[in-house]
Amino acid sequence: MARFPNARVDVYGHSLGSMAGQYALSDLSREQAKRINGAWLYEGPNIYSTLNATQKKRADSYARDGRVKNYVDPWDLVAMLGNTGDDKTVGRRVLVKQSKEARKDAVQSSLDGMASMSKVWPYGLFGGFGGAVGYLKHNFTKGHMWGGYQFDADGRIVTYTERSLSQMFQVVDAGFDELGEVRGRFEKSGGGLSRSEQIWLDCGEADLMVKGMRLLAEQYQYEMSDLLDRSCGEAESTWQSMLRAAELVAPDLSSGEVLGALGSAGATEAYIRVRPEEKYERDRVEFDRIVANLDGISGQIARASEGIVETDSDLAAQLQELGD
Repeated sequence: MARFPNARVDVYGHSLGSMAGQYALSDLSREQAKRINGAWLYEGPNIYSTLNATQKKRADSYARDGRVKNYVDPWDLVAMLGNTGDDKTVGRRVLVKQSKEARKDAVQSSLDGMASMSKVWPYGLFGGFGGAVGYLKHNFTKGHMWGGYQFDADGRIVTYTERSLSQMFQVVDAGFDELGEVRGRFEKSGGGLSRSEQIWLDCGEADLMVKGMRLLAEQYQYEMSDLLDRSCGEAESTWQSMLRAAELVAPDLSSGEVLGALGSAGATEAYIRVRPEEKYERDRVEFDRIVANLDGISGQIARASEGIVETDSDLAAQLQELGD
């Protein structure tokens, strides 16, 4: 950053690289952190508990704005070091949904190791030891090296939706902690809160709640889009399968006659494929509208907060001091 003062930065890291990335990002000053476009960290132990208070504050800021994503496979022993599921992390923890095939491979590796050791040492204890060795071998050669990752049709990593709620609380809690510190500084400086300070803090709390809802909506928007895409594909597949079945049952009928026969029974393309796809698309548009509304509310709050600072020089000076 010192050598290239005008450059913006993307950070990527895996395993030890994830740990290095977590430490480096947490150690940045506020001004330096503004130059981070984003960070994508994979399968690294959670180092949050080793950070000092200043570094934790910076790590929490990444969790709030979502620029740092910390991908963890719960089946990877390395990635779960320091991760209990509820602890804070550098940035947002994203739990990867490992494929069934990868989990089967892990079990098979354990069984193979158990069988191998039982042949050398005809005792159950060593068979169990062999199973553990087999699992560790699988973990470090496949699971830890992204062997269990699933990707959707667009190349995005498949994650656990149910963890979005805990992520939301992580983001909101960290934000309220920081606002609490600011409130304390305001009260000490003036023996209470001015009207501008109170409104600015209220704006901050409202913005945190909206961002929390936006975080949930973002994940569910992805899940809904994926569901709608699959549903449209299934509707198309159902219609094509029905056509092929009808042609097999009545090979002497023309295509028009087949469509007529199906239509007389209510099995039309409009009913089976077109109408469901149109409904799915309306649902997608409606959900996109909800997300856009949340973004609009967040923008209104930000503008209101900025307006208060612009009209109150004392508040602006205090915030500048806090920022420094």
